Amino acid sequence: MNSAIQKQQRHAHSKVELRISCENLPRALHALSVQVILLIKDSKTQSWESTPYKTDVIANSLNPKFVTGIIVDYYFEELQQFRFLRTLNYLFIFFL
Repeated sequence: MNSAIQKQQRHAHSKVELRISCENLPRALHALSVQVILLIKDSKTQSWESTPYKTDVIANSLNPKFVTGIIVDYYFEELQQFRFLRTLNYLFIFFL
């Protein structure tokens, strides 16, 4: 059984929505699209694990406010460490 599922069954938890925005991104990133991906630190191995949770993609903004929130399990009385990874993609615009 998946360790995350086992953890859900053992501990009291609830769902929490994380709302994410960025401010004052470097101007060099203006022509890129931005997306944020959530990483969670595994308490046993102390390694960062990727998750399927990510925001929507926003283009051409140095101060993106993401519409899509990230819903995670919040475990009461337990330290949970999150890391937000910003991904960047070049925008290609084609004129025909």
